[in-house]
Order: sequence, then structure tokens, then C-alpha cells
Amino acid sequence: MTNELKNVPELRFPEFDGEWEENSLENINSFSKGKGISKKDISEEGTPCILYGELYTTYNFMVNKVKSKTLLDTKNLVRGYKNQILIPSSGETPMDIATAAVINTDDKLLLGGDINILTPKEKHDGKFITLSINGKYKRELSKFAQGKSVVHLYNNDIKKLKVKFPLNIKEQQKIGDFFSKLDRQIELEERKLAKLEEQKKGYMQKIFSQKLRFKDANGNDYSGWKPEQLNSIFTKYQNTIYLDDNEEYKRISISNKGKITHRDIALGKVIGRKRQYLIDLQKYPDTLTFIRQGVFLGGIGFVPNSLDGHIVTENMPLLSMSEKYNKRFLTYLFVSETYYKSVIVKNLPTGSAQKALHEKDWLQSFVNIPIYSEQEKIGDFFNQLDKLIEKQSDKTELLKKRKKSFLQKMFV
Repeated sequence: MTNELKNVPELRFPEFDGEWEENSLENINSFSKGKGISKKDISEEGTPCILYGELYTTYNFMVNKVKSKTLLDTKNLVRGYKNQILIPSSGETPMDIATAAVINTDDKLLLGGDINILTPKEKHDGKFITLSINGKYKRELSKFAQGKSVVHLYNNDIKKLKVKFPLNIKEQQKIGDFFSKLDRQIELEERKLAKLEEQKKGYMQKIFSQKLRFKDANGNDYSGWKPEQLNSIFTKYQNTIYLDDNEEYKRISISNKGKITHRDIALGKVIGRKRQYLIDLQKYPDTLTFIRQGVFLGGIGFVPNSLDGHIVTENMPLLSMSEKYNKRFLTYLFVSETYYKSVIVKNLPTGSAQKALHEKDWLQSFVNIPIYSEQEKIGDFFNQLDKLIEKQSDKTELLKKRKKSFLQKMFV
């Protein structure tokens, strides 16, 4: 719902009207500091407590349940109360420490050092002020941060920040409650995503260690997996080209999760090595590649069809897979713990020199492989599981985007 008045949000609950008022945080809060609890004081039992770093790493905008505890004597420490706003006074980046969290529990809790505490005055809601800081005013607050390697944000600077808010506290509270429900929904979807990812991890361990097996169409066990040398599965090919200074070439990049993407388009004259290799998916449709220095971290994967004709350096071998093997199965094999132990660990170089795995040594390594029909079932199983994970991830991200949009439209 829109309004043509100046100080009103783009989107508003219909039962409220009137302009919002601007005021500094100093006039609508009292200020204090946390005291004396650090990481070394955390224990499994004791009084719930909050550390300053948790405000931008552990909690969202609202503290419903305190996750850390301490056995320190509470007598000389600072207690936190519901509706108080917490802002870290130390952190790595200005945007980190320009992060607020509101206490939303009546449980007894303690507030550690390097925490700025804002206690809202009458007719001001802590959830609303916190949402304002984290939304419209986050970047502005971050400008007050001081320092380089470690940045600081002090109460005297936070007091200067001016925010706009409705005079009716019921409107403040309704906005706060709306985002509380939205955050609970996001948290629920994140838990579902984490559960799916944990399930995949468990299946990866059980299936590739052969503790969990598929059966054939008749319900019978497949034959046992057999060790095979990687050079019986892959064959290296080289389409050598020499770069022309005035021609453009497409390059790829590989992430440590094995995702291969388009990197850039560059003129030959700006590319250091003039001898490169051309990816040919017409002739070699199932082409695998890796970075010799990055394969230890998971930088290995099959080249997607969209990257046909891109170039790679000599540090990225091109390996064509035999038709006798299933690409999906091998994709998941290469991210399994079994593969890591049997190929990566055995080829880890000793010494302090930069680690690199040459394809000659990689191809001589052995992996355990089932018959093709079981490979197919395993590949399809994990592919379906990945689709569920992707769908759940997209759902979670959509909710986060909606929250961001609401933060922009429901505040002045």
C-alpha cells in the first residue's frame, strides 16, 4: 500500500496512517556496555551468555535462544533483558559490526565484552529499531566504524544515527512481529535444507564404502565392486593451439566444489602462455578436467556442453571418459571420502613446495567401480537428491529475497 506523504513507507499495514518521525538513537534509547566474557570463558554448562562475535555469525536479527554458556560468577557481569538491542563494538569489517540483534527471550542471560547495549525508551520497540538498523540504515551505521585490521564501533557513534519510525508503537510492534514470523519460516526452511544435505553426506559415506547397496531389477544383489585404474576409464587428449594476439578466446574456471563455469573472454595478447588446449566436446562429449594445484581441494569436474570451444592451460588436463562408465556416478565418486582416501591422500606430495597432482600420477591411481547398471542407479539416486536440495535451497533463498524486499519497502 502506498502513500503520497513524505515520511511514510512504500508498503504499510492498512490500519495505520500518518507520517513517521525522525530521531537519533540517542533520544530513543539508553546506552550501556557488556562486560568480561570471552571465548575462553565458554563452557558446556552454566549461565547463558552472548559474545560480540556471535551477533554477526550466529544470530539473525533476533535472539530467541542463547547458544553459549559460562561458569563465570554472574555478580560482576552484565545481564541482558528482553527488548534490548545488541550491536558488536569490534569485528573484522564495518558491515559485520553494523549488525544489530534484539533479545527476544525472558531467560536469564549475560552479555560479554565488546557489546554495545541499547535499551529502548517507552513507546519504542526493540525489534523495530533492530530491523531499521539492519535494513535501511546498515550502510550508514557502518560508516562510523573505525580501524583497519580490527574495526570498532562505539556507543558515542551509534547515538548519532538517525532513524525514522511510526509514532504508534503498535505499528512498530506489528512490523517486528511480521519479520519475526518471516525469520522463523526462513529458519525452518534452512533446517530442512541442512537435513537434506546431512542425509546426502550419510548416503555418500555408506554407498561409496559399499555398506549400502542397490539391487538389480529382480531384487538380487549386484556383483562386488572392482578396483580399476583411472587410465582405463579416462584418456588424455590435447588439441594444441597457439594464441593469436588479436583474437579473442574463451576461458573456464573450476571451483573447489568441482563446478566448471565460463571465466572470461580475453585477447590472446593478454594471456600469458601462448600454447593452450582447446576443449572439444563434439569429439569427446564426456570431458573431465581438473587444476593440478586445485584437485586436492576438490577442483575436478566434467565440462558442461556450454563450454565447448573454450581453452585451458597445460595445468588443466583434458581427459575423455570411456562410454563404458556412467558420468553421473563418477561425478559423485569424485566428491566422496572413498575417492579422497584412495587417490588424493595417496598422491599428496611431501614438503613445503606448492602441491600439484600431475594427470600421469592421477591416471595411475585406483578406484572401486561397480557394474554399469549399479553405477547408473547410484548416479540417478544422487542426482534426484541434488534436485531436492536445489529446490529447497531455492525456496530458502526466495524467502530471504522477500525479506530483503520487505525491509526496503516497509521502512522509511
